Amino acid sequence: MRIPFRKTFDAQNHDYLIIVLVYVVAHGLIFLNTGLFWDDWSLFDNTAHILDTFWQLGAPAIGYIHTSILSFTQSLLIYRSIVFISYLLSALLLNDVLKTIREIDPLSRVFLVLFFAVFPVNSARIAIVIVPSTLYYFMFFLSFWMVSRFTRKRNLFWRVASLLGFYISFSHNAFLVFYAIILLYLAYLSSPRIDSYRALMSWVIRNVDFCLLPVVFWTVRGIFFTPNGIYSHYNAVNFKGILFALKFLLIGFYTSFLEVSLISFETLTFSAVICGVFFAAIIVRLNISGPVPNAPSSLALLSAGVFSFLLAIFPYLVVHSLPHLYDWGSRHQRLVPLGAAFILYYVFKILMDKLKIRLTHQIIAFSIAVFGFVATDVSTYLAFQKDWYKQLSIIENFRSSDVMRNHSFFVFTDHTLDLNVNRREYRSFEYCGLMKCAFGDESRFGINAREKRDIEDYRIQADRGGNYKQFNWDRHPEFNVLIRQGDYAVDTGRLIRLMFRERFTKTEFRENVAKIVKLEIASITDPLLTKPRASCFSN
Repeated sequence: MRIPFRKTFDAQNHDYLIIVLVYVVAHGLIFLNTGLFWDDWSLFDNTAHILDTFWQLGAPAIGYIHTSILSFTQSLLIYRSIVFISYLLSALLLNDVLKTIREIDPLSRVFLVLFFAVFPVNSARIAIVIVPSTLYYFMFFLSFWMVSRFTRKRNLFWRVASLLGFYISFSHNAFLVFYAIILLYLAYLSSPRIDSYRALMSWVIRNVDFCLLPVVFWTVRGIFFTPNGIYSHYNAVNFKGILFALKFLLIGFYTSFLEVSLISFETLTFSAVICGVFFAAIIVRLNISGPVPNAPSSLALLSAGVFSFLLAIFPYLVVHSLPHLYDWGSRHQRLVPLGAAFILYYVFKILMDKLKIRLTHQIIAFSIAVFGFVATDVSTYLAFQKDWYKQLSIIENFRSSDVMRNHSFFVFTDHTLDLNVNRREYRSFEYCGLMKCAFGDESRFGINAREKRDIEDYRIQADRGGNYKQFNWDRHPEFNVLIRQGDYAVDTGRLIRLMFRERFTKTEFRENVAKIVKLEIASITDPLLTKPRASCFSN
């Protein structure tokens, strides 16, 4: 007798398969990008400085992670794989954790995890310099999962392992604050219930190891791993920072939730809607069902989402780093997806239940939202691809310029910012990295005309991966370099063709890429530029 498709599929944990497939569609393009971005250039062929830099930052483990990965020939592929797998496994682990929360039915859980996996924040994950914090992210959710195992099995191994995992994850200090959700989770699962001061004290005593873990980490860090040298004040926490964080919490909610959601819905494509409807049909066909939580439960879960979101942005605001989508500010959004998923799902769930919208129509709405986010993710990866091809174009133009080859001090003005992902500007060390890549040495120095840093700042950091260690600091700016649009305009169709040619017709690829931008170079003749500052330079 033939077994019905639905029963066969149910028996194979279809929720995990759904999460994996949607995640791959959203983030699979990361493997096609072979580029370096932002601080990646400070790691590029500069392994000698890495350990010293991260020791001064008070984070030696990060230095050892980078040097280990960079020792492999295919280091870029390893970096990309770590990012892709870490976030995917975190989503799958969260899916298992949410099964322990009785107020979350199976259908809600699937959509919560999908929103968590594809909510279009933290596009900075593509930068290899951020990979260690990605590992700490995975370690946190792995430890969260181990806590859930401990609460079910009451096996001491899971308790000790989770404590060790959380301790490691605290190396990214934002998790010291985000860890409050773990204490909330343990309190939620507490038996007997915490309904009095005495019960609370009893719970604290039973979980004293979990409660004291952040204090132990912070104490050890303060004694042995404090930032020093030029990084002695890096990410220092003080009362001013706390006031700043409290003041900007609402702005952070806008930049990391409302703005993200609005952009995704404003740019919603017809194909995303069709994919969403098709996906909804699959969900309905699979008949993912379970007890539906009541309204008070939904409100409680919404409140938990808001709490999680505030915990996600607060530690970055304390060090005056507002999480946002532009430039590299998205790296401060890495903890946002959990709270955002709960807020998004339960706000609309409560509204649609109030309006008595049928469950099938709710599934369609949530599915379209999922694929709207997926489309935004894909669009962002394509934008990073375009940005990298622009960098390759600059390198090709450097190589073909005798002025660039024979001189050493340049001031860059970029008139092709529309090709830059997330409205970013190239930093000095990126231009220096591009020149190093073009000519194979570190004797040239370039600076963005819009940067406001003193040249002396760069001199101090010359030995720390700026790609200009051999530069002669007695020289003054020699040439203004204007980067303009070339003859090869990169629309979506051409971008996809370039991605194909990069792998199969490399000669044609290089010819096309070289035409993306062109350089206009003019000599600097102002004799007043004897002690140059970036702020002196203008177009």
